[in-house]
Amino acid sequence: MGFPGIQQYITGVPIFRNPDDLRNRSDSTDKPGLYDVVFTLNRPGYSPQGEHESRSEDLLEGDSHLAVTSIAHPAARFTSSGFRLTAEVAGEKLAFIGRPNRRGSLAKFSTRYQALDFRDAYWKCFKALGPWLSNWSLQLDIPLLIYQTDIVEVGSGARRIDFKPPYFDSPLVGLPSAGLNPEFRAYASLYREALNSNSSVYQFLCYFKIIESIRDRRNRLGKEAKERGESFSRPPEVFPSTEAEIKPWLDLLFPIRPPSWDPLMINSLLVPETAGRRFGNIFENHLNLLRVAIAHALFESAELALSTDDSLNIETVIKWLPVVKCIVRRMLKNEFPDDFLTVIRDPTPAPAPVGT
Repeated sequence: MGFPGIQQYITGVPIFRNPDDLRNRSDSTDKPGLYDVVFTLNRPGYSPQGEHESRSEDLLEGDSHLAVTSIAHPAARFTSSGFRLTAEVAGEKLAFIGRPNRRGSLAKFSTRYQALDFRDAYWKCFKALGPWLSNWSLQLDIPLLIYQTDIVEVGSGARRIDFKPPYFDSPLVGLPSAGLNPEFRAYASLYREALNSNSSVYQFLCYFKIIESIRDRRNRLGKEAKERGESFSRPPEVFPSTEAEIKPWLDLLFPIRPPSWDPLMINSLLVPETAGRRFGNIFENHLNLLRVAIAHALFESAELALSTDDSLNIETVIKWLPVVKCIVRRMLKNEFPDDFLTVIRDPTPAPAPVGT
């Protein structure tokens, strides 16, 4: 379930046999309490599990290029039990345990934290651990990737796991046989950059750049048409506001799709900020603000003042990825009808009423 390649969350809540067991709850899975947080690492290009699998961390081995024991590197000095790391965030100290896998490489970090809910537990623990991972990555010139985060509310045993659904297998059919428009090729290459990246921030920036470039292209074409005394227009671009509207809308954008659009996909798109809004409104009031926040964190200061481990809210980026991806595909379909999704034709508009 969910958009392929975009991070999702799954939460499991155990039900205990005794109905009077205090761990049974009918309310939300999020509440203040103790949370166990486990970050599982992986080497780039190597997944700890199969493409269509989603397992809790106790069933994942984890891996990295950081040697912990002498099995992995003769200079490594820790035992097979791992090592303790004390990190700090907002004046609070968190004790992490780093554990190796059977080959002696760092595989996981775990801690226990008093948090308000799953989100609070994740962000406080990530902000505490992130700077350490970044420093080691810089000093040792090795990537340190967090593959999966498991968060367990100790009181009830409720567990949240993040995961990325795999892409659908697709046949090579229904594609244009003629040469591609040179302008369209530039947009296609940037879209592929987004899909090939495992960075949610980079994906967002690629999609944002496509939208921004299409808007600039339309301004240019509009001015050129005006100079020739001609009119220039594009179909109205409005984001759907209901489930009944969005399902046929998605059918026009994705040639390879599930048998039915699942609730996780639908709910990720039907957010109050987009319902019934024109693309331009969404771009100016939401997407551009997020792009500015990313730019301030990464690019627009001559001297880095903030750590991206602290300043980038990845969950906000992930929230907007499904929306921006669909906007990109709809705008490309309107902009390059002879190059993009030529096998999916838009329905013919209803004829205008006759008379007054």
